[in-house]
Amino acid sequence: MRDFDVIFAQAGVVCWLPDLDRWAQMIADRLRPGGTFLLNEHHPIWEVLGVRRPGEVAVTVDYFGRGQPKEQTYDQSKRPIGWTPEISFDAFLWPVSDVVMSLMRAGLRIEEFFEAPYPTMYDGLGEPATWLPAVYVIKATRE
Repeated sequence: MRDFDVIFAQAGVVCWLPDLDRWAQMIADRLRPGGTFLLNEHHPIWEVLGVRRPGEVAVTVDYFGRGQPKEQTYDQSKRPIGWTPEISFDAFLWPVSDVVMSLMRAGLRIEEFFEAPYPTMYDGLGEPATWLPAVYVIKATRE
């Protein structure tokens, strides 16, 4: 079934996926030849680091913790004002290379890839927040 010219996924998708290869294949199967997949995702480094005090970060989870869901407590430093009380949840942490390779194994060609800072995602870190990746974007095409 190849129905779509463009498939777009926005930040907060990858951490809920237990099987990247299956996800990537589902995308490839639904794109028409020449179709484009765009992923705009928060960087897994953002999930790993938490601002604990102004100007100071701590490593909160394993960057290479792929494949098995990890119980996590929502990092209070990343909580928007007005959210519910502290909760725990299961999520997956996938290195960026795993995402890229899954898309390639599904037959998609990576056209563009970039990482960028988004300083407000590391609120309280100050200027060093501009030194860290907070988001990444992938553009992939089905040939």
